[in-house]
Amino acid sequence: AQIPNLVAKLHQELQAPPKSFNYSGKTSNPCQHQVLSLLVVAEDESFIHPLQVEGMQTGIQVHGVTEIAAARTAISQQVPDAIFLNLDCPKFLKKSLTFLEELTAQYPWLPVLVLVGSDALSDRLEIVRRSRCQVLSKAIATHELFASIRELVDAKRLAATRILAVDDDPHVLATLQQLLSRWGIDLFTLDDSNQFWETLNAVAPDFLILDVEMPQINGIDLCQLVRSDRTWDKLPIMFLTAHQDAATIQQLLSVGADDYLTKPCTEPEIISRLGNRISRSRRICAQP
Repeated sequence: AQIPNLVAKLHQELQAPPKSFNYSGKTSNPCQHQVLSLLVVAEDESFIHPLQVEGMQTGIQVHGVTEIAAARTAISQQVPDAIFLNLDCPKFLKKSLTFLEELTAQYPWLPVLVLVGSDALSDRLEIVRRSRCQVLSKAIATHELFASIRELVDAKRLAATRILAVDDDPHVLATLQQLLSRWGIDLFTLDDSNQFWETLNAVAPDFLILDVEMPQINGIDLCQLVRSDRTWDKLPIMFLTAHQDAATIQQLLSVGADDYLTKPCTEPEIISRLGNRISRSRRICAQP
């Protein structure tokens, strides 16, 4: 009987949510403590190694390849959080254009950054016509590159995501609406759990946020309802709860919750959790 309690306590310690809600309206870095995976494609290995060294110090795991074919293989095995191509060499640029088209077609949500060796308008036009990548100049410093990668990953993870939040507290729903709308998220709110099933099917969300205690039908029952349906059983679910006791946390995990945050929570925490869960779900769907 003690093992479930210990598991729940360990999970709670690992989550370590902050103890105050601090919505200041300022843009935060939601992934400042998250490790990102970056695939670097460059013809010269000496270009890759310094990025790997500095990446280890800044929470970015860099995997480098020197051939386009190797990049395709790496992505087929594990889709990274972002891709960075060094197209300084004109020959490598020509070989990479088809690859950029493939990335745009197969992984439209995947952040791609391209480093060009010249400011030639023709080269830049050719790149942006073939892909939706961000073009960087050769003069960019490594710390600026990594900052651009994190910013792009954060925006891509959350952009155009449909989230359904169910909570009987209008203040909580209003706060979520104010916060998430700034990240390009389509948030749909529901304060009456009796209307949950028809709203779920009408909204068709990418992510579900549930409160635990609600009148009529509580969040635990709603979670079980979702997990029992073949259409929605893979939908990522996160609970927002005021409870921190081991029994409640264990119950949330046992009914199929992917994650939870204890109220009150901070802006960086909720954005980071949402981004990570949504990104993981998209990577799983993208796997062949």
